[in-house]
Amino acid sequence: MINLSLNKDQGYVIISVTGPISVFDMENLTEEVDHYIEEFGKLSGLIIKANKFPGWDNLDSFFHHIKFIKDHHKVIDKVGFMTEDNLISSFPGLANHFVKAELKQFDFGHMDEAVEWICSK
Repeated sequence: MINLSLNKDQGYVIISVTGPISVFDMENLTEEVDHYIEEFGKLSGLIIKANKFPGWDNLDSFFHHIKFIKDHHKVIDKVGFMTEDNLISSFPGLANHFVKAELKQFDFGHMDEAVEWICSK
């Protein structure tokens, strides 16, 4: 399950992951991000806040997640991962080979630092 918050003024989304990610979660995220991108052309950033990675509800939700990344990595400038989970902490190093967005890991609870980085040019 994810909760999302869109900061329209600064052009970033914060996603708080609180349980397994569902197809509904990914469809909701896609809809919010696509509406913003239609209006403004791109998203400055995305902050993913997850103390521990809970996985996906099922294989279909995993594929929706992969499709979101494939469809959006060129129109989202930066992605910050705020976590203490070693698996999630390794995502930026691995994903840098596959996505255009700049990726960075932050310690869990360092939201101000993540937002400052997202908003910097």
